[in-house]
Amino acid sequence: MRVRPRRSRAAIAALTGVIARYGPDMARSRSFCLAMLALDHLIEGELERGAEIGTEAVDTAETLKSVRTKDRLRPLKLEADKHRDHADVRALADHITAFAVSSTHI
Repeated sequence: MRVRPRRSRAAIAALTGVIARYGPDMARSRSFCLAMLALDHLIEGELERGAEIGTEAVDTAETLKSVRTKDRLRPLKLEADKHRDHADVRALADHITAFAVSSTHI
């Protein structure tokens, strides 16, 4: 996946709309979109919002038995690692690492 910072603002609007339409039966898709939305917020410098949404993405992924969840969180982890001086984003990066290590289905 390539990150295109110039498109992140448009992606935030689109992903926010999509996520709002997902019901409880769409947890995997919701988790994937939350991870992308969090990534876009981090790219835009909205670190608190990115950390909040990213944490929700990981929390949702923890309820799933999908082998793709770890892969979908990788770009978010890479971006979060760039902002380790921010406590919430550092906590997100650590949360993703803990999820990846403890995930028996991956």
